[in-house]
Amino acid sequence: MSKQHDIRTSETRGRWKLIGDIEPKYRKDLHQLFLGEWWSKNRTPEDVDQILENSSIALGLVNNETDVLLGFVRVLTDYCYFGFVFDLIVAPQERGKGLGSRLLTAIIDYPKLQAVQSLELCCQPDKAEFYNRHGFTEAGGRMRLVRADADF
Repeated sequence: MSKQHDIRTSETRGRWKLIGDIEPKYRKDLHQLFLGEWWSKNRTPEDVDQILENSSIALGLVNNETDVLLGFVRVLTDYCYFGFVFDLIVAPQERGKGLGSRLLTAIIDYPKLQAVQSLELCCQPDKAEFYNRHGFTEAGGRMRLVRADADF
């Protein structure tokens, strides 16, 4: 099943286009991106399907020439109070070219997220500067991230 998001038409810029519907033909590419990272290397094709089906927003960047998915980001949100950014990922050979910034900016500017009071994410300490440049801060106030793993 395909879940259409609020990008009415794909936006083309240079060699890539921003898409708001991760069609089945791009799911294998997304799975390959996940397999290449320590934090997502155990995800299965079925996990990818479930992630896409249950995310509030999922955006991708596709190479216009090869029609290969180069980057991805998703959000879970109530569209009122909180939005949580997950899985911002760019193909290793495309990093440092602004694709991650383009994906994050697309999320920040996403029309249905404009009413959300807080857009949040978790990242490794070495990635914090990237997110800081996009307006995210490490000032969580009195809030702390707590977690219950699957064996709860």
